[in-house]
Amino acid sequence: MSKEQKSKILYVSVSAIIIWTITHGYRFMNNLYTCDALIEVFQDDILFQRSLGRFMHPLVMVMRGCISNPWFIGILSLFFITASIYFVSEILKIENPLMLILLGGLLICNNTLISSVAGFLPWMDVYTIALFLSVIGVWFYEKDKLYGYILGSIAFIMCMGFYQAYIDVAFALFEIITVTKLAEKKELKKILIKTLKNIGALFASGIGYFVVYKVVCLLHHVNVTSSYHGLTQVANFENTTLFSVLIDTYRLFFRFLFSPETFVSTILMGIRISNVWKILLNAGLVCSLITIAAGLIILNIKNKIPFYQILLEIAGILLFPFAANFVCFMSKGIEHELMIYSFVFVYVFALFILDKITKDSKKKAYRYILLIPFLIFIWNGFVYANQVYFKID
Repeated sequence: MSKEQKSKILYVSVSAIIIWTITHGYRFMNNLYTCDALIEVFQDDILFQRSLGRFMHPLVMVMRGCISNPWFIGILSLFFITASIYFVSEILKIENPLMLILLGGLLICNNTLISSVAGFLPWMDVYTIALFLSVIGVWFYEKDKLYGYILGSIAFIMCMGFYQAYIDVAFALFEIITVTKLAEKKELKKILIKTLKNIGALFASGIGYFVVYKVVCLLHHVNVTSSYHGLTQVANFENTTLFSVLIDTYRLFFRFLFSPETFVSTILMGIRISNVWKILLNAGLVCSLITIAAGLIILNIKNKIPFYQILLEIAGILLFPFAANFVCFMSKGIEHELMIYSFVFVYVFALFILDKITKDSKKKAYRYILLIPFLIFIWNGFVYANQVYFKID
């Protein structure tokens, strides 16, 4: 391991621990049971989780026991979220210390993680393991070797066996990687071949997941549930149309993105400051979208990318909401806060593009100004999370 890599691991680890403690420390150092966590202090829902296709849950129970201990679950979750941050930075080749800190902030301070910690503590480590497996699967695929596709596919099968919605993180990362490659290289044939390999391996992973799921149900005499989030209705588009489900997939993606949760604040000069924060968050989101578009334009001009390749980039951008919300599409429009972790990768995409286009820039002030939307997002997460946990207390 090189000196630079050791330094990077240190930056990621220390910053993740600090951000995690500031954001979620209150929750993990207090017995704040609420929502589903209230009825699962002693976890005995293994059969139910298996029936939902989450057949990897028993492994977690075997390794850390069935008691929902906030502190211990918090430590395990911190380990896997830190590993996820590191491997996302490796996949996207982010090396700058400040960018690494911001990446950690985005992946730790988002509403999905806050909702998971607040109301679904017994499964918090399960969610972060699913996140890690989704990220490491992409990391293996990017090696473009047979063993990488095999190990990556196993990781994806396990990811869905923990919590299916986190596979969307992999899809979002593949979108970011592919679109950026199109803006950087003229080797279109290689990019298309790699994309087809990914799609084929992902399809095989999906088949592998359903095969393993059916075998587990058969061996353990588990009845497949047809209610709640069961898999019997997945990809069953009876009584609806593909077009209407597709519209819902895009609609819910943008609805959740532009409806951020904010903290309780004061009223100043007749203005409710909480509403101001919502405006700031949405403005930051718009700035992030503009950063992605402007950054890609800069890369295209710099690398003299042909027009037909730019059209493929546009197609990739338009497909991003579908990729990041694929599980919603497959489940015919089912969506809630725990299923949308992949949405934060809109900000990760913007951070990644910003890192690329400003890496060699000597105008430091210009770079720092463009980081303001990420800082607003992270600060809101700090305050909102602590207020939520205090309310539970």
